Amino acid sequence: MTRLPFVLLLFVSLLLGQSVQAADLAANLCQDEYKVTDEKMCQGLLIGAIDSLYGLGEYCPDGATSYGHIIDTWRRLLKKQPTLKSQPTIITMRVAIAELSLVCRK
Repeated sequence: MTRLPFVLLLFVSLLLGQSVQAADLAANLCQDEYKVTDEKMCQGLLIGAIDSLYGLGEYCPDGATSYGHIIDTWRRLLKKQPTLKSQPTIITMRVAIAELSLVCRK
């Protein structure tokens, strides 16, 4: 009887681990240009990633760099370093923001 909570916890963590990977729509739809079915949706997903980093205090806008420029930098980054495609969008977007020197100084 004491093993049931452990087995249940293990099952739930495995289930959530799989769903988190599948939930990264930007990674699944927007990383490769040929996969893009709806550019507006990709723009929205990628802007959401940028705004999430802003909310976490990891992205500080400079007032001159547009979302479009950040997204273009992100796409160029993934072309230059295809191994990053296996990473979640939020991680790769952090790298793109760092390339543009838009990381918040703490």
